[in-house]
Amino acid sequence: MKKHYQLGYHPMRYCKRYKYPGFTLIETLLVIALIGILIGLTLPYLAGARDKAREVSGLSLIRGHGQILQMYSADYAGFFPVIGHPDRPTTIRVGGREFDLHYWHAEFQWVFALAEQYYDGRIGHPSLFPPGYHGDSSPFKYTESYLATSDFWAPETRTGRQQWRAVPAALTAYPSAKGLLTSWAGKVPVPGRLYTYSFPDDMLQETAFVDGSARTIVLRDFLPWMRTGEGDYPGRKTQPLGWPVLHTMHGAVGRDIE
Repeated sequence: MKKHYQLGYHPMRYCKRYKYPGFTLIETLLVIALIGILIGLTLPYLAGARDKAREVSGLSLIRGHGQILQMYSADYAGFFPVIGHPDRPTTIRVGGREFDLHYWHAEFQWVFALAEQYYDGRIGHPSLFPPGYHGDSSPFKYTESYLATSDFWAPETRTGRQQWRAVPAALTAYPSAKGLLTSWAGKVPVPGRLYTYSFPDDMLQETAFVDGSARTIVLRDFLPWMRTGEGDYPGRKTQPLGWPVLHTMHGAVGRDIE
């Protein structure tokens, strides 16, 4: 059937044209730029929140391990862990494996001595590794203050081997200022560069104290410590390195913070 149209009339001429909504290229680029700016502003806060969460978690863990060391002291006549022997290593069996414990390796081998009784026989117990840390050994390092007399931990009175002996926890003069454990090993940005890396003064160290407390301490806020650590001795193959808490000036009767 033919349709007849008036002169000059066409049906599509008067059809309503719809504009579909959309963005121009410039508008799209502006939105992308704004999103980038917002992400740039937000990321530092997200990173800060993540770091704070790790710090809180690490602080909680190190406090718990400090309390385990106190339990050890109560179980072993008032002494904190002393491993090995000053003159020779002691072989122990943990988790079906044998390990040689060395007297001056107590800072990281303390876990081996406590594993069977306090960590379900696991030297790799999950609580020994805070979130974000991927090292092979726990970053929680144990003080060596109780492995030698207080005279050994002062440059002017150190004489050497005859001062190496277990010191009872009861000799602690400042329990709330004397550290038991500290966490710093995981803060070396390049693994294996411990002896060549310069730690910043504002670096944070989670630290557990003899009184059972735990705090995060800025490196520069520690009191002076024995810079030569435990010093040189036969068989040692690395340069002596001192560190706060590990090598407290005056040992058990000294303190790490004001």
